[in-house]
Amino acid sequence: MENCIATDLQSSIHHLRARACWAMGHLAILVDKNSEFFIKVVRCVVAMLRDPQLPVRFQACVALRWLIHDASTRGPTVTVQAVIGEQLPQIMEQLFTLMDQVGSDELVQTLE
Repeated sequence: MENCIATDLQSSIHHLRARACWAMGHLAILVDKNSEFFIKVVRCVVAMLRDPQLPVRFQACVALRWLIHDASTRGPTVTVQAVIGEQLPQIMEQLFTLMDQVGSDELVQTLE
């Protein structure tokens, strides 16, 4: 994951960035939630919420849902809380803006 998917998070091709977000969201359960790699991925996905391309922003929002959620506690991952806690107002603003543009049920689930 680190050598293939994570490198595409910073690709110059917007389709690759969007697919990398999608993949990281779906494979988040395989990553150690306390690792430096996981924190790096979360920061990268949060940064992509401001990407100029709509598909990248959409996939970043959806991936964030899976990166935040900890299945064992049925709540947010503790390490993610520390990473995004200070950026939460900006993240919420980006999410609401994207909801106005797209109007997807997946974005509503991210809010939950």
